[in-house]
Amino acid sequence: MNIYDEKIKGWIECCIDRLNLNLRSLRVFTEAANSYYAYMPMIAALAGAKKIYAIAKDSIYGQGDVVGKELLATARRLKVEKKIEIVFSKEAKIISGVDIVLNTGFVRPINRTTINSLGPNAVISCPYEKWELRDGDIDLDACRAKGIWVNSLNESWHGFRIFDYVGMLAMKLLLEMGIEVFGTRVVVVSSDKFGTTIRKHLKANGADIELVKSLKIGKPSIERCEALVVADFTRTDSIIGPKGDISARQIFRINPNTKVMILCGSCDLRDAALTCYPVNRSYAKRMTKGFEHLGYKPLTMLQTATLKAGEISWKCKNLGHSLKRDKYRGLISYIYKH
Repeated sequence: MNIYDEKIKGWIECCIDRLNLNLRSLRVFTEAANSYYAYMPMIAALAGAKKIYAIAKDSIYGQGDVVGKELLATARRLKVEKKIEIVFSKEAKIISGVDIVLNTGFVRPINRTTINSLGPNAVISCPYEKWELRDGDIDLDACRAKGIWVNSLNESWHGFRIFDYVGMLAMKLLLEMGIEVFGTRVVVVSSDKFGTTIRKHLKANGADIELVKSLKIGKPSIERCEALVVADFTRTDSIIGPKGDISARQIFRINPNTKVMILCGSCDLRDAALTCYPVNRSYAKRMTKGFEHLGYKPLTMLQTATLKAGEISWKCKNLGHSLKRDKYRGLISYIYKH
């Protein structure tokens, strides 16, 4: 094990201890991914899970078989490789014995076929808040029919405060595009928790902030702003674009010097010479950059919290565990519970 592995393992063990994560005797189904996303199976293993199935697929991030081999190599260095099995499909014979299914990357979509293959004791745990659930991720009708509980997170729970990293992420992206933040006029476009969190953090670091729910705000706000931040996860309609609140050309005519940072929300800025970052085309209910852009700590915190919420849900469903008496009850919320 190298120094970097030891550092990350030490942090993961700290997160496990803080949440008292205990997955002994449980089987977990998750994804096999790269970068910091690769640590989800290892967190489960270090927390005592009996078996972890990690599904790998070919994607823009790499070939599934290669990613799987790299993940197992990391797991070997952390001495947990014997608990992890790389799979390439959601076979019924595997799914039927799983206790906790994590709604992550390649596990999606969790459709009726997958849900019908689950055992009656299984639960599904989502690595985000209830309002962030996307259409098509989980067949909730099938979950209701089968009695499969689906939980989400409270990312603002005082023990971890994971959602605060959204503010840190916005600040890092602004700095990367040459916006100093301190003393800068910033307009944040958002109707949800992303916007209020970003406003809090940028204001605390000296930015002059205006938070608006729509870009149908007229010229004054755009004329004065040095940076325009789009961070609306809940809106499904276009925010910037030919059919949006305003087009990129209109923004350019009003203020050609403003810079546009897109964290989430449907935007198309390809028809104007505006400075935009990290992309000029984005889609609804998708983040352009995730917590991994900040480093391993926020993402592994989120992963550990997702597993803890799954553990609590499984114990409540199958062992009569009392959520009201659970020390970590503030971490979990339910999308569906029979």
